[in-house]
Amino acid sequence: MTNSLLLTGTFLAAVIFACQQYVPIPQDEKTTQSAAANFQEWCAGCHGQEAESFIDYNWKYGNTQADLVKAIKYGYPDDGMPAYEETFSEEE
Repeated sequence: MTNSLLLTGTFLAAVIFACQQYVPIPQDEKTTQSAAANFQEWCAGCHGQEAESFIDYNWKYGNTQADLVKAIKYGYPDDGMPAYEETFSEEE
């Protein structure tokens, strides 16, 4: 479940672009393209078209795989990060 949620387009594209050293990501072309499209649609408005907000690796809520999954799934509404638990399937 944790691994499949990480594969949501939300952070996968950002992780591929900026933080691969922290979270191992499968990089098949279909997954990468889908993740990049989801990132552009759902995330780029706040996190930047090229995931600029992730470049420093000094993230407010941590940078482990578990931290990223939690942020995607449950969000941080008080800080403007919506929850995507209902938006993306477990497979995404």
